[in-house]
Amino acid sequence: PTLRRADDASLIAVMTARSNLIEHLNRTNTKVCREFALGGIKEPGKLDQDGQRFYKAVLTAVEAAYRNGRAAKETPPMPNLQQVVPMLNEAGFTKPDYDKLNSFASLSPDITCLITLKVNQVPDNIRKELRGPYARFILGN
Repeated sequence: PTLRRADDASLIAVMTARSNLIEHLNRTNTKVCREFALGGIKEPGKLDQDGQRFYKAVLTAVEAAYRNGRAAKETPPMPNLQQVVPMLNEAGFTKPDYDKLNSFASLSPDITCLITLKVNQVPDNIRKELRGPYARFILGN
């Protein structure tokens, strides 16, 4: 609930940090990328130097968004899934992408990493006024 109250800029910064980490893991270790996608990296200390830097950037961005949300007096409206689907479409999602999302738990590490990257890069590919609400939905669920 606290992240949901964060302002758009803070949430978009988290999405950007996550995208940077996922891009790195996609190049270096898709197994760990899958771990991240499914809930978190079990042993972040084993990441390479760049991976640790990107991971720390995610933690820093999440902490900043948490603090921002904690200080907020009101929770901005959060879109529901029916409102997010058009955002995904605007970002270029197609039926094969939705099929991957619907079978996420059974995907291979490399495919999991790619679709997770695409989900996290949506704010870069939609209208500015939709970026914060989209990030709020992804990070608030």
